Amino acid sequence: MVEDTAILGSPYVEALIGKGFGVIQAASGADAVLRARAVRPDVVVLDLSLPRLGRANTLRVLRANVRTRSIPVIALDWDLDHAARGFDRILVRPCSPQRLMDAIRELVSKSTATGR
Repeated sequence: MVEDTAILGSPYVEALIGKGFGVIQAASGADAVLRARAVRPDVVVLDLSLPRLGRANTLRVLRANVRTRSIPVIALDWDLDHAARGFDRILVRPCSPQRLMDAIRELVSKSTATGR
């Protein structure tokens, strides 16, 4: 879960952990890239208003690296019209934790089925 504002990310993190998901948090795009390379998570959930590396660059760097290019990336944004392209799923805020969990499960199931 890559979220620069803990208040916004916290309900998602709490809900995911409560349902048995393992969650690794990052506060910036640069931190997310480093953690994704090291851990190789099943899914990256990326806030679209990230500091430093920024959303488009974070996605670009993840897609360019052999260890992270096949990891599905879910974007959370306030406005679908401004969401960057190239994400596996874009969810518009406010988005319920259940909706996020459903998207994660779907993408993990899909990537497992395709050997991604």
